[in-house]
Amino acid sequence: MNTMQRWQDIYTWHSPEDSYRSRRHERFARLLTAYRAHYTLCPSIIKVTGTNGKGSVCAMLEAMLLADGQSVGVFTSPHLIDPTERIRINGVDASDAQLDDTAHELAPLFDRIACEHGEEARPSFFEALLLLGLRLFGRSGARFGILEAAIGGSNDIVSLVPGAISVISSVALDHMEQLGPSVRQIAVDKSGIATHGSVLILGPRVSTAVRHVISRTVRPRDVVLRVASLDTLRSRSSGARGHDVELQLEGGVTQFTLPLPGAFQIENLATVVAVHSYLLEAGLVSEARCLAGVANTRWPGRLEFFAGRPSWLLDGAHNLEAFTALQGFIEGHFVPRGSTLIFGTSHGEKALEALTLFGPRFDDFYLVGGFYKAASPRELVAVAGVSLSGSVEQCASPADAVELVLDRFDGCQRSIVVAGSLYLTGACRALLLKRGYVPREEVAVGRQ
Repeated sequence: MNTMQRWQDIYTWHSPEDSYRSRRHERFARLLTAYRAHYTLCPSIIKVTGTNGKGSVCAMLEAMLLADGQSVGVFTSPHLIDPTERIRINGVDASDAQLDDTAHELAPLFDRIACEHGEEARPSFFEALLLLGLRLFGRSGARFGILEAAIGGSNDIVSLVPGAISVISSVALDHMEQLGPSVRQIAVDKSGIATHGSVLILGPRVSTAVRHVISRTVRPRDVVLRVASLDTLRSRSSGARGHDVELQLEGGVTQFTLPLPGAFQIENLATVVAVHSYLLEAGLVSEARCLAGVANTRWPGRLEFFAGRPSWLLDGAHNLEAFTALQGFIEGHFVPRGSTLIFGTSHGEKALEALTLFGPRFDDFYLVGGFYKAASPRELVAVAGVSLSGSVEQCASPADAVELVLDRFDGCQRSIVVAGSLYLTGACRALLLKRGYVPREEVAVGRQ
């Protein structure tokens, strides 16, 4: 029995109509109030949202704070393979036993609320995991709690958790059905992540126009706005190894390797530098050079390499901005033409964006369904088939796709790229690990 099944008596799945913000927020506000009547939150909560890059920012912040000797809890979403990945304490994923024990501790609280307000008042899976994370942070004595929003700012229940610091890593078109059809509306929603009277830090890729929108939106809440800068950073890409970084600090120059490849990661690092600067000013970290701790960042499933024959590049790219970044990366880092793309997503329009972009780049395509929220392979073909010049296979599951690719290319010098959904990436990653593949960041795809 897996973790999700063991928790069926603790949380409930809610119907699609429950996705409306007001009902979801009302439920979680009630749960959070009841929780805080019994338990305290971390002294320092950092909330992170953004169209892309928010998970990487969380992982870098965690590594930086650990290097400063701080106790740190992290909540991220979604997971790659197991729900336990969503909660980490001092760099270690929560165990099944920890989550089960904490779930049983909070069960009477959930039962009482359900008794008073009805079964619909029980937390959703995401809500339950967030509360379990907060409780595990408290049990461990974590000084810092880093919380990644799932979708948006005001739209997301993470916004209801009070925090002195919030971050918006980037703003672009995604989740428009929930956040709005324009970048401006999405920016307004994401600014809702910031608690009244807190500090909000914007990543350097947030445009000037969007900054103005956010500034006007948060001003009535007395939120102090800061913007990250690339001015103190110099970097050189080292392919699969990430980036060699030179960082100018007050005490001098610090050099280290950021082990996350992709151009966006330098912008994410600049965001972390801005957070660090504020924490240093506030006396919440003790050492300027703890920023070099980001060299210990681990964030699997994002431009992650598995060397072999064939070799694999796994990435959670799931919107146009991320697809474009992935396209730029594979063009510049030795992924040869004639490669294979394994692709699946939850929305047909995203498939059209991605496969129009990737269509000329690959010789063959494996369009995959069978994972959480997956569009069917038939739908993907119908939407984007005209964009594909190579051969197309429809796969009922990630396992089918991996099996077909390995049957065809086992022992060949071939590059396989997986993208479109983090759930697809996670499923393929689990299958590769079971087959003995090992991540090899130092080996460029196609150059074994």
